[in-house]
Amino acid sequence: MPTPFGRLEGGDPDDDLLLVQQSLFPYQYPDPPEFLLRGVTDDLPQAADFISRETRYIYWVLYYDEAGGVPDDWFMRGFWRLTDLGTDDFPPLIMKEQPVTITKEGPSFMVGIGRQTPGFWRPGRYRFDFLDNEFGEVAFWEFEVR
Repeated sequence: MPTPFGRLEGGDPDDDLLLVQQSLFPYQYPDPPEFLLRGVTDDLPQAADFISRETRYIYWVLYYDEAGGVPDDWFMRGFWRLTDLGTDDFPPLIMKEQPVTITKEGPSFMVGIGRQTPGFWRPGRYRFDFLDNEFGEVAFWEFEVR
């Protein structure tokens, strides 16, 4: 049975963690914005469906609910993945994949990827995925580089 979008199983169905906010946004600096480090969701930009090819970095952020009902030792291992969705001439290509652990104390995560000089992002469609430990889809965001 597929996981409902963004839901993380916490044990009892009433204790599941729900995805409350996600954003993908362009950024020009390698260090994340201060509001991300503080976990301030009010300053989170609206998720972008497209970015400029001159963008240096892209941040993808997922915020889950406060994890109030899960046990203190609860955790979930998973992965985030960035895929270039390809074209008619080129098949999709996984650009990067890394493990991530979600816990009661850290029920959210962010990914920042790019480089300091423009030109890292080729025009086309891309997709970030958050996958569980069996590579099942939990959440995703697709965007286009123009």
